[in-house]
Amino acid sequence: MGLGNQLKIAGSCFRSLITHPFVLVYPMLTGLGIVGTLLGFASLALFMATPVGPTLPDSTVVWGIYFVLLVPMVFLGLPLLITTMKVAYCYELHELYQGRRPMPLAGLFVALTNLKRIVLGTVIIAGIFNGGRLAAGTMGSVGNAAGTATMAGSDVLSTFMAPAIAIEDASAQATAQHVTEAVEKQWGEAFAVSYSVGKIAGALFCLGLFGGIGIIASFYLGVFPLAMEPTTVLLLGVLSPFAGFFAAASFKSLTDGPISTALYIHAVEGDQPDRFGLSVAQVANIS
Repeated sequence: MGLGNQLKIAGSCFRSLITHPFVLVYPMLTGLGIVGTLLGFASLALFMATPVGPTLPDSTVVWGIYFVLLVPMVFLGLPLLITTMKVAYCYELHELYQGRRPMPLAGLFVALTNLKRIVLGTVIIAGIFNGGRLAAGTMGSVGNAAGTATMAGSDVLSTFMAPAIAIEDASAQATAQHVTEAVEKQWGEAFAVSYSVGKIAGALFCLGLFGGIGIIASFYLGVFPLAMEPTTVLLLGVLSPFAGFFAAASFKSLTDGPISTALYIHAVEGDQPDRFGLSVAQVANIS
């Protein structure tokens, strides 16, 4: 199925959210957290690299500290933020699917009380994903195939990890067993969801990226429709990719939560939430 059906799936997942919009705070916080972090590091780099910034006694050491902070933030800090927000989101979605009305921010409380499982699961999945990325980029065609499959597998694990932590009051080992059970039963559907949502999110980011390039190019070609100062236009062009990144991250979180929660419930409990609006068979065909 094409883009129209992917959007139909997403729209159907949100029927139970119309009267409970407070749960949407988590996708928004996810997008803001990711973009705010990246924008902060980008601004700091610009500040240090231009005359506006302070005179650094040893720029090599300062830049070394910068990258020592940047790398773990990107590869571990942001995944932890995403997983924490998703656990909170999935908890409140599960409550809605069961016909209960969760208290505002109840999901965040659940996520914070399960930080040990969140950290452990995030470290494992991030390690699998980055290992696959490394193999795909450095080991030729065979490594590329194996790395791509490994990254896809980490996406499937990620699909079920958050709802498992949110719904199951269990140990880390028992949670892993629940995730394994869900993967065995619904791995195809989970992969389809991850792939399709990722395509739309990627399109949103590209829209912001090329929109920024278009803003700057049209201004210097003399066809920009508004009268603005060059610095203002440059700022808009630079911020446009970040806006696209925010839209992509928020959309992915917004869509992934309802679908992964419903798939997990179906896999583990053998039930389909009435408020989900579509059958699992339809979800499996969204790519």
